[in-house]
Amino acid sequence: MRSLLKEVMLFCIVTILVSCVSVKVKEPEAIKGYSVLYYITKKADDNDIRFYKKLINSDNLGNRNNGYVLLGGHYYKTHKYKKSIKLLEKYKSEDESLEYARLLWLFDIYIRNHDKKSADSILISLLKFNNKDGLSALICSQYEVKEYGNRCITELYNNTFKKVVKINKKEEIKKREVKEIKEESTNIIDNNTVVSEDKNEISNIFDDSKICVITKNFESDLIKGMLLNIKINNLDFKIDFKNDCDGRWLINSESQKIGDKLYNEVIDFSFDFNEEAKEIENYLYLNDIDNFYIISSQVDNFSEREIINDDKNFLKQFFITFNDESDNESDFYFVYVGKYDKIFEKVPLIKYFAKYPDNINLFVGTDFLDTKLFDENFYSYFKGSIIVTPVCLVCSEDNKNFYYSYKQFYNMEPNFEAIVGYDIITYVNNEINEHFYSSNYLSGIKGIKNNTVYRDFNFYKIIGKKRIKKLIN
Repeated sequence: MRSLLKEVMLFCIVTILVSCVSVKVKEPEAIKGYSVLYYITKKADDNDIRFYKKLINSDNLGNRNNGYVLLGGHYYKTHKYKKSIKLLEKYKSEDESLEYARLLWLFDIYIRNHDKKSADSILISLLKFNNKDGLSALICSQYEVKEYGNRCITELYNNTFKKVVKINKKEEIKKREVKEIKEESTNIIDNNTVVSEDKNEISNIFDDSKICVITKNFESDLIKGMLLNIKINNLDFKIDFKNDCDGRWLINSESQKIGDKLYNEVIDFSFDFNEEAKEIENYLYLNDIDNFYIISSQVDNFSEREIINDDKNFLKQFFITFNDESDNESDFYFVYVGKYDKIFEKVPLIKYFAKYPDNINLFVGTDFLDTKLFDENFYSYFKGSIIVTPVCLVCSEDNKNFYYSYKQFYNMEPNFEAIVGYDIITYVNNEINEHFYSSNYLSGIKGIKNNTVYRDFNFYKIIGKKRIKKLIN
């Protein structure tokens, strides 16, 4: 660019009497807010490289360094260790979580290369982070080690270089005490057991603003939803993945349950398909619809009728008999209940196997509704259907704002699990600020009773391309 500018200046000097067209330098693209922790823990994706290079080209030094370190982490995840080590040794990050990840990635490369000298040079700095955000799992999960945190790091070091590194005993005692509390609090999630009878004792131990997360997948959509809520609402919460997390709140991302260690409560935020099925059952009864069939693998009971398994082979066998008994003069009603991503696989089969598909009236109970139903590949199967769901992303401003914020932040579309994660943070914020009767939830929650959330289920009819009508139920 400099040489180009020099040429332009020279041209202007030589041709003073000729007008000179100015060269407009393109401003660097602005970097919007991003979650460093998300990019640290996510699986490597080629699309990420474009974002990292955008950071590297930023005017902000912190963003540039973060870009280089994250790119180094990307090369580490894709096993391009030579490229990775060049970047990770040259650049550092002011973000503590990313700096810790940088040292972890370097340490693992040194371990793999049996480079003791280099491992020694960063070991002390590495241990000082004391397993921040539980990130030691980035490398410890790749080895058969029984320990976690700093003890995992030292075990890897000792196993590789046959030298015993010890951790301060006082620190170890403190860790053991916190670990015992963590094991007890985990029982809240698994068994709904009581942690302690002494509320004051617990309140002195656990941090209100710290949310402990148990997960097998750092890329969980539930966690993404949690992080988004914290970011866009500027909440003073910290997500902690450490095994010795001392936060008041304990979330299991797989079961979608949250434990409150202060009040010894567990709230189940997961979706109840049986609850939704009852709503559909009531609707059918009130509208005098009795000749219907129920297809699902998520529902236990529906009007005491036989539930048809939604496996493709089962459906095929069912429709062989059904087609023999059906005629072109009668209307038939089918109810399918299942997760949103499954309805695009299962619902088309109903009309595909049916002898008279135009005579099939569909009720689809699911956890979610967005614009995918109107895709040209699926619209013909769902046209005229009634969709039952607590969440319609295209129906309310709050849900639309969530959709656009999520897509902008993560460059992907949300699902129901992401909305649950968002609502869990809303619940925590309401509890801390004593907004007990607030209904500012996105996943259709109308109330919480007996440690279970209850949701409103709305009925929508697909009446045209990108047109739906909300029904009174």
